[in-house]
Amino acid sequence: MKDYLVVGINHKTAPIALRESLAFPENSLPDALSRLLRINAVDEALILSTCNRVEIYAASDETGTAAGEISEFLSNGRGLKRGDLERYLYTFHALDAVRHGFRVASSLDSMVIGETQIVSQVKRAYDVALSSKSTGPFLNRLLNRALNVSKRVRTETLLGAGKVSVGSVAIDLALKIFGDLEKKRICLVGAGKVAELVLGAVAGRGVGEVVTVNRTFENALRLAEEYGGTARPIETLFSTLLASDMAILSVEVPNGFILSVG
Repeated sequence: MKDYLVVGINHKTAPIALRESLAFPENSLPDALSRLLRINAVDEALILSTCNRVEIYAASDETGTAAGEISEFLSNGRGLKRGDLERYLYTFHALDAVRHGFRVASSLDSMVIGETQIVSQVKRAYDVALSSKSTGPFLNRLLNRALNVSKRVRTETLLGAGKVSVGSVAIDLALKIFGDLEKKRICLVGAGKVAELVLGAVAGRGVGEVVTVNRTFENALRLAEEYGGTARPIETLFSTLLASDMAILSVEVPNGFILSVG
């Protein structure tokens, strides 16, 4: 009888180097989904690949067999030994797989509980799977229900009461360290989406100055003009760091970013 299956790793089970090595760039997803569907035990498939997790959702008549073959698919595709990978993998079957999918979409399984980025990441993964025709009635039902549950969690519980993001957590941490940011200078390295979240979180917190440093100076300048602060080219990074009270590094990598606060 057909049932649900989830096989994957996340920030709680695997180091970042392994997560990066298993990550699927978005342009590789259609081919990866096609290869997954060539596995006899896999009838439907979706890949959710972010900086914090790589998960394969599947529908199968033989979830036990499919779990082993998906593990082989992940390890072979990255040149890893299956035994070396499996100690980091988790596997959920049937209702446990459904429950996990609901928790992921609702950000209850995120590094920052309540963050909003995961919802758009799940939607994007679903859109790619739909366009690749790798999902069917089973996974479509799961994903639609998961997104509906996510919406209800945000509208009917306190989880959606504030705008939580990795950016807001970074600023909250800075407030705990310094107590007052009024005279502090923050060096923000990066000018992508997460950097924008940080700048949005800075607004109204009374930060003395934010200096945005980025490899592409024009992007740093755009953020400085939109959110306030100063933009500097990447060549000034060392001197800017020395002159700052704290640094927030928002460095984009395939399928996500690395955020560091120091």
